[in-house]
Amino acid sequence: MAIIQDENILAEDFINESEKDATPANDEGRVAKLEDDGKISPVFLQPIDVQEFTTSGTWTKPSNGGARVFVQMWGGGGGGSHRTSGSNVVQGGGGGEYIAGWFSVDDLSATETVTVGAGGTAGGSSGGVGGNSLFGDLITANGGEGATSSSGSGIARRAGGGQFLLEGFYGSATTPDAFYSGGSSGNSVHGGAGGGESGAGGTSVFGGDGGAGSLTDSVNGEDGEVPAGGGGGHRADVGIAGAGGGGKVIITTY
Repeated sequence: MAIIQDENILAEDFINESEKDATPANDEGRVAKLEDDGKISPVFLQPIDVQEFTTSGTWTKPSNGGARVFVQMWGGGGGGSHRTSGSNVVQGGGGGEYIAGWFSVDDLSATETVTVGAGGTAGGSSGGVGGNSLFGDLITANGGEGATSSSGSGIARRAGGGQFLLEGFYGSATTPDAFYSGGSSGNSVHGGAGGGESGAGGTSVFGGDGGAGSLTDSVNGEDGEVPAGGGGGHRADVGIAGAGGGGKVIITTY
């Protein structure tokens, strides 16, 4: 049934009216109508392309088109520190940074190099720094700081933070931030959480949780979760600290 000016539009006007053979060459200006099941014919829908990386690789521009590319990245989490028992102070590694950005598909090359930051190594007096994640030379998520230790009282070392193409501040050791990574034992929402100093690590909603720390012989500090969780510390005579969780990159084309 045709749609008539000044008349009510009925549901049946939208049934079986889609052009199933429509192509980009002949569908300009047409309105997609509903099929018998009430859904729009797939020919009118732009496929979404998602490419996810937990190791370094190459992003390839999808052949089915798309206009906008959303890049989400986590740097590697920092490693925890280890000292023998006594008055020594250990810390969990800082969570890796989360950063994201939008790009026009026309501004990107046919392929872009994706670098995924490795988790920082489990440390002795100092944990390893998490590796940076990169999308070409366009955007970078920094790795979390490695934990430190000392023979007296100490403070939590915090991971470098950041948000949406803007240089950020250090993650909070106690308060979750929307995009910042967590410091030692600290929580996060998007970035990786910090590793625990002597107990549970921090938690993250979208990043990896921090590994638990340990004060017990032969019970190692736990590794941080992927993506970007900081490694747990270890203070005992026998055992090691936890390594940081590796980074991650998700690239979605709409």
